[in-house]
Amino acid sequence: WQAVQLGHDRPTATAPDAITEVFGVSATAALYRREALIDGASGRRGFDERLVSYYEDVMFAVVSRHRGRRALTVPGATAAHAGSTTGITLPEHRRLLVANRWLTVATLVGRAWPWVWPRVILRDLADVHRHGDLRGMLTGWGRALRLLPRFLHRAAPLNVTDYPRS
Repeated sequence: WQAVQLGHDRPTATAPDAITEVFGVSATAALYRREALIDGASGRRGFDERLVSYYEDVMFAVVSRHRGRRALTVPGATAAHAGSTTGITLPEHRRLLVANRWLTVATLVGRAWPWVWPRVILRDLADVHRHGDLRGMLTGWGRALRLLPRFLHRAAPLNVTDYPRS
């Protein structure tokens, strides 16, 4: 119920030594094909701009996988990421992170949302226990609840389970 960055805070020596398929990539360290970013049939852009920051890359990865696209890590390709230099303050960071996780999960699970949201709450509570940012979580919930009607839909959950698992 939360996106996880593979290799986060690990030395690059732990990176795969061969081209490896992954579920998706962080938008901060990726190259995309133009056709992946703009759906020719609908003209819809790849990243959901309503999310502002955080989880827009997760949503993009899921939708891309659902459309049959793949994401690969390539040995030797490196990127330096300074980490959150967008000027977003820590409380705003947590608020967007929590809210956008809710909105992304709600979008992806479709009509299963009523059965899923308790798990998302438990994930948030675990994060508060670990990071101690109760205010950020509560303001994130407020943003999520305000925007949730725009993200919910009655479709079946997207089936994106056909990817390699490590």
